[in-house]
Amino acid sequence: MLKVGISGYQIWYHSIVFAEEIQKSKSMKVVSVFDENPEFAKRLGEAAGGVKVFTDIDEFIESGIDMIIMAGLPSKKLNEIKKYAAAKKHILIDKPVSITSDDALEIANLCNKEKVKAMIGYNLHWSQAMRQAHDILREGKLGKPVYAFFAYDGPMLQETEWSTKPGWLMDQKENMSYWFIHVDHGIDILMWLLDAKYTDVYAQIQNIASPQYASTDWGVGLFTMDNGVKAILKCDGIAPAPFEILNIRIICEDGGLVFDYFPSPKLQVSGKKLSWGKVWEYDFKDDLRTGMAKMAEEFVSYVIEDKPVPKYQSVEIAGYRLLKAAEIAHKSNDLNKHLKISYEV
Repeated sequence: MLKVGISGYQIWYHSIVFAEEIQKSKSMKVVSVFDENPEFAKRLGEAAGGVKVFTDIDEFIESGIDMIIMAGLPSKKLNEIKKYAAAKKHILIDKPVSITSDDALEIANLCNKEKVKAMIGYNLHWSQAMRQAHDILREGKLGKPVYAFFAYDGPMLQETEWSTKPGWLMDQKENMSYWFIHVDHGIDILMWLLDAKYTDVYAQIQNIASPQYASTDWGVGLFTMDNGVKAILKCDGIAPAPFEILNIRIICEDGGLVFDYFPSPKLQVSGKKLSWGKVWEYDFKDDLRTGMAKMAEEFVSYVIEDKPVPKYQSVEIAGYRLLKAAEIAHKSNDLNKHLKISYEV
C-alpha cells in the first residue's frame, strides 16, 4: 500500500475530496498533509482522518511518503515540485499544473530528468460519460469530427470553505482569469477526445459582472485544431447556481454527440452508421468525488506497475500545451486579433 501525502489546501474543493475519498482505498493511505498556512494544514489533516500535519515542506517530504497529491495554489507548484522531484516522490498534480506555460515546461523537464512520474488531474477524464464518448469517437463510426463546443458556466467559488469571496481565484498573480478556471477543462477534454492540438485562436474575455476585481469573469474563444476541427469554448463565473451548465457537443461528418453534466450526467449519440434516426442515450452516476477517487487510483497503478502516464494526462500536454493555448487566447483578447499557437514540445 502506497503512503500518500497531500500538499496544499487550495484548491479546497478538490483537496478535501482527495483527503476524504482516499480513506476508502485499498491501494493507498494518506499519512501526512502539508500547507504553509497552519489553519489550512489543520483542516486538511482533519479531512484526511487525523493524519500528521506539517507546515514545513522538508519535514513533510521526510514523513515516510511514497507519492504526493498536490492541490495547492498554482503559483507555488513549481518550487514545491523541485523539492519533490529531487526527493524522488511521484506526483499527482491537481489542475492546473502552474500559472504559466514556461513553468509547466520546466516541471515536465524536471520530472523527466529525475525519472519521477507526474500526472495532471483533470477529473473529466474519469467520467464514465467522457470515457464512453472517447471510445465512440475512436471507433470512427461518427466520421471525421468537424465542430466542437464546450460551455461551463456557474457561480464563483469561494476562496475557502468559510469565506464568501473568490480571493486568489480572481487574483491575476495566481490565475490568468476566472474564464480560465472553467475553460481549462474544455481545452483539456477536447484535446483528449479529438486527439488533436490547438493551432490558432481568436478570443474575447471580459469582466461583465465583477467590477470589484481586476480579473475577468466571462470569455469565449474560437479555436482551430490540427485535425481541422473548429472549437468554441465559452465559460463564465457569473451564472447563478440554478443555471449552471457543463455542456460538450461534437459534430462529425456522420453524426455527433452531446454531453450534459447538469442536472445529471447524460451522453446522447446519433449517427447514421449507428442507427439512422435514433439517438443512443447513456445515463451515468458520475460525480466529482467518484472522479477524483478514480483519478488517484489510476495514478497509483502507474506508480506500482511502473507504467508511463498516458499522453493526454502528461505535464507536456495537459500542463504545458494547455497553458500555452490559454495564454495565447488571453493575448488574442488583449490585441484583439487572431493568433497562431506554437509549442516547444
